[in-house]
Amino acid sequence: MKLHNRSFGLLFCITILIAMISMPVSSEERDSQFWGSAITKAWQSQDKKSKLFLYGEFREDNNMRSRSGSFVGPMIRHKINDNVAIGAGIKFIDFRNSDGTHKYSRRYEAEITPSTALTLADRIYKFSLRNRLEFIGGSDDKEKTRYRHRLKVSNKVSENSYIDSFFMSQEYIYVTSGIDSKLDQTRMIPLGVKLRVDPKYSVTVFYMINRKMNSPGKTNNVLGIGVSF
Repeated sequence: MKLHNRSFGLLFCITILIAMISMPVSSEERDSQFWGSAITKAWQSQDKKSKLFLYGEFREDNNMRSRSGSFVGPMIRHKINDNVAIGAGIKFIDFRNSDGTHKYSRRYEAEITPSTALTLADRIYKFSLRNRLEFIGGSDDKEKTRYRHRLKVSNKVSENSYIDSFFMSQEYIYVTSGIDSKLDQTRMIPLGVKLRVDPKYSVTVFYMINRKMNSPGKTNNVLGIGVSF
């Protein structure tokens, strides 16, 4: 399989730099987690600008030994033009507490994602900035509002039949209380890869560093695998 050596080399160098900057210090508490997800397209408009998806996800923590939560729900996406997309959705969430009990909640989402393409080192990179507003509530959980901002950079590998693209991202998640807001967590993906199985099926694999600000010194190292069909 032939790869674009220059584009991959640039992404690799940026990945190493970000990883070194974000490397948790030895005093931090670490946990290895696994996040698995699946998304399928249930409907699309004739012009293919509007699409309805069904999404499911589960997570394992405690060094991937115990199930910590699951998400399921519909999402709708609409492409306004080549540079702006909007979306909305609802997730039904089940989180398992440390004592084995469950906490159920609902998350309502609305987002807007501007994007653009730039040419760097003779390669085309896509930059996108997803801005999402979330309302979270449930029968056994306090209602809260979150703002999420995720910058993502991807480089498509057009000459390879299996590796579709490489990507990296940085996300900041804020929680609001009244008129105040605070940084709740950060999620950095120093390197991810999208594999194209066939025109309908794709698999995304990534490594993520998830830092919890409400638990000082808490860092989660996440292996993520997502299937799209």
